[in-house]
Amino acid sequence: MRTRTLAIAAGLAATWLATPTLAQPPFHGGPPPMMMDSGAGRVLALLLRPDTLTDTQQQQVDSVMASDRTAVHDTMDKLKAANELLAAALLADTAPSADTLAPLTDQIGALRATLVAQQLQTALAVRALLTPEQIAAAEARREEMAASGDHECMGHPCMGHP
Repeated sequence: MRTRTLAIAAGLAATWLATPTLAQPPFHGGPPPMMMDSGAGRVLALLLRPDTLTDTQQQQVDSVMASDRTAVHDTMDKLKAANELLAAALLADTAPSADTLAPLTDQIGALRATLVAQQLQTALAVRALLTPEQIAAAEARREEMAASGDHECMGHPCMGHP
Protein backbone atom coordinates (compact mmCIF):
# COMPACT_ATOMS: atom_id res chain seq x y z
CA MET A 1 0.00 0.00 0.00
CA ARG A 2 2.84 2.40 0.88
CA THR A 3 4.55 1.69 -2.46
CA ARG A 4 1.31 2.33 -4.33
CA THR A 5 0.76 5.62 -2.46
CA LEU A 6 4.32 6.72 -3.20
CA ALA A 7 3.91 5.80 -6.86
CA ILE A 8 0.70 7.82 -7.13
CA ALA A 9 2.27 10.80 -5.35
CA ALA A 10 5.35 10.61 -7.57
CA GLY A 11 3.16 10.38 -10.66
CA LEU A 12 1.17 13.44 -9.64
CA ALA A 13 4.37 15.35 -8.88
CA ALA A 14 5.83 14.35 -12.23
CA THR A 15 2.69 15.44 -14.04
CA TRP A 16 2.70 18.79 -12.26
CA LEU A 17 6.40 19.35 -12.88
CA ALA A 18 6.35 18.33 -16.52
CA THR A 19 3.12 20.02 -17.61
CA PRO A 20 3.91 22.00 -20.75
CA THR A 21 2.98 25.61 -20.19
CA LEU A 22 3.77 26.61 -23.74
CA ALA A 23 0.87 24.53 -25.05
CA GLN A 24 -1.56 27.09 -23.64
CA PRO A 25 -2.83 29.67 -26.12
CA PRO A 26 -0.89 32.97 -26.15
CA PHE A 27 -2.55 36.25 -25.34
CA HIS A 28 -2.66 38.92 -28.03
CA GLY A 29 0.05 41.34 -27.03
CA GLY A 30 0.29 39.76 -23.60
CA PRO A 31 2.45 37.38 -21.68
CA PRO A 32 2.04 33.62 -21.81
CA PRO A 33 0.10 32.25 -18.83
CA MET A 34 3.20 31.03 -17.00
CA MET A 35 4.51 34.59 -16.94
CA MET A 36 1.60 35.67 -14.82
CA ASP A 37 2.75 33.64 -11.87
CA SER A 38 5.06 36.38 -10.57
CA GLY A 39 4.16 39.82 -9.32
CA ALA A 40 5.70 41.35 -12.45
CA GLY A 41 3.64 39.05 -14.65
CA ARG A 42 0.41 39.98 -12.89
CA VAL A 43 1.21 43.69 -13.19
CA LEU A 44 2.00 43.19 -16.86
CA ALA A 45 -1.43 41.61 -17.34
CA LEU A 46 -3.06 44.64 -15.70
CA LEU A 47 -1.08 47.04 -17.89
CA LEU A 48 -1.84 45.21 -21.13
CA ARG A 49 -5.59 45.62 -21.26
CA PRO A 50 -6.19 46.35 -24.94
CA ASP A 51 -9.19 48.57 -24.15
CA THR A 52 -6.93 51.03 -22.32
CA LEU A 53 -4.12 51.36 -24.88
CA THR A 54 -4.01 53.73 -27.83
CA ASP A 55 -3.22 52.24 -31.23
CA THR A 56 0.31 53.65 -31.02
CA GLN A 57 0.82 52.22 -27.54
CA GLN A 58 -0.51 48.83 -28.67
CA GLN A 59 2.03 48.80 -31.51
CA GLN A 60 4.82 49.73 -29.09
CA VAL A 61 3.71 47.07 -26.60
CA ASP A 62 3.58 44.48 -29.38
CA SER A 63 7.14 45.43 -30.30
CA VAL A 64 8.37 45.10 -26.70
CA MET A 65 6.62 41.77 -26.30
CA ALA A 66 8.00 40.45 -29.59
CA SER A 67 11.56 41.44 -28.71
CA ASP A 68 11.33 39.78 -25.27
CA ARG A 69 9.43 36.70 -26.45
CA THR A 70 12.45 34.75 -27.75
CA ALA A 71 14.39 35.05 -24.49
CA VAL A 72 11.35 34.18 -22.39
CA HIS A 73 10.47 31.15 -24.51
CA ASP A 74 14.09 29.97 -24.40
CA THR A 75 14.05 30.16 -20.60
CA MET A 76 10.67 28.44 -20.45
CA ASP A 77 11.93 25.63 -22.72
CA LYS A 78 14.95 25.13 -20.46
CA LEU A 79 12.72 25.14 -17.38
CA LYS A 80 10.38 22.60 -18.93
CA ALA A 81 13.32 20.33 -19.82
CA ALA A 82 14.76 20.60 -16.30
CA ASN A 83 11.35 19.84 -14.78
CA GLU A 84 11.05 16.78 -17.01
CA LEU A 85 14.50 15.58 -15.87
CA LEU A 86 13.41 16.02 -12.26
CA ALA A 87 10.21 14.09 -12.88
CA ALA A 88 12.16 11.28 -14.54
CA ALA A 89 14.61 11.14 -11.63
CA LEU A 90 11.78 11.00 -9.11
CA LEU A 91 10.16 8.12 -11.00
CA ALA A 92 13.36 6.15 -11.62
CA ASP A 93 13.70 2.57 -10.34
CA THR A 94 16.19 3.74 -7.72
CA ALA A 95 15.01 6.51 -5.42
CA PRO A 96 17.25 9.56 -5.72
CA SER A 97 18.54 11.46 -2.72
CA ALA A 98 18.08 15.17 -2.17
CA ASP A 99 21.86 15.52 -2.60
CA THR A 100 21.84 13.93 -6.05
CA LEU A 101 18.92 16.13 -7.11
CA ALA A 102 20.42 19.33 -5.67
CA PRO A 103 22.19 20.42 -8.89
CA LEU A 104 18.97 19.96 -10.85
CA THR A 105 16.81 21.77 -8.31
CA ASP A 106 19.41 24.56 -8.20
CA GLN A 107 19.17 24.81 -11.99
CA ILE A 108 15.36 24.97 -11.79
CA GLY A 109 15.57 27.71 -9.16
CA ALA A 110 18.01 29.70 -11.28
CA LEU A 111 15.79 29.36 -14.35
CA ARG A 112 12.76 30.54 -12.38
CA ALA A 113 14.77 33.53 -11.14
CA THR A 114 15.80 34.30 -14.72
CA LEU A 115 12.18 34.12 -15.83
CA VAL A 116 11.09 36.55 -13.11
CA ALA A 117 13.91 38.94 -14.08
CA GLN A 118 12.78 38.76 -17.72
CA GLN A 119 9.19 39.45 -16.66
CA LEU A 120 10.33 42.45 -14.67
CA GLN A 121 12.29 43.82 -17.63
CA THR A 122 9.24 43.46 -19.88
CA ALA A 123 6.88 45.00 -17.31
CA LEU A 124 9.18 48.01 -16.86
CA ALA A 125 9.47 48.50 -20.62
CA VAL A 126 5.68 48.39 -21.02
CA ARG A 127 5.15 50.65 -18.00
CA ALA A 128 7.44 53.26 -19.58
CA LEU A 129 5.01 53.49 -22.53
CA LEU A 130 1.98 54.34 -20.40
CA THR A 131 0.62 57.62 -19.11
CA PRO A 132 0.35 58.28 -15.37
CA GLU A 133 -3.44 57.96 -15.76
CA GLN A 134 -3.15 54.50 -17.31
CA ILE A 135 -0.82 53.37 -14.53
CA ALA A 136 -3.23 54.72 -11.92
CA ALA A 137 -6.10 52.86 -13.62
CA ALA A 138 -4.07 49.62 -13.55
CA GLU A 139 -3.38 50.14 -9.84
CA ALA A 140 -7.09 50.73 -9.22
CA ARG A 141 -7.89 47.45 -11.04
CA ARG A 142 -5.25 45.63 -8.97
CA GLU A 143 -6.70 46.96 -5.72
CA GLU A 144 -10.23 46.09 -6.84
CA MET A 145 -9.19 42.55 -7.74
CA ALA A 146 -7.36 42.11 -4.45
CA ALA A 147 -10.36 43.35 -2.48
CA SER A 148 -12.80 41.10 -4.34
CA GLY A 149 -10.57 38.02 -4.25
CA ASP A 150 -10.63 37.95 -8.07
CA HIS A 151 -7.49 36.18 -9.26
CA GLU A 152 -7.94 36.50 -12.99
CA CYS A 153 -5.29 37.79 -15.34
CA MET A 154 -6.57 38.80 -18.75
CA GLY A 155 -9.60 36.55 -18.43
CA HIS A 156 -7.70 33.47 -17.24
CA PRO A 157 -6.94 32.33 -13.69
CA CYS A 158 -3.52 33.46 -12.54
CA MET A 159 -1.13 30.62 -11.84
CA GLY A 160 -1.33 29.51 -8.23
CA HIS A 161 -5.03 30.36 -7.91
CA PRO A 162 -8.00 28.16 -8.72
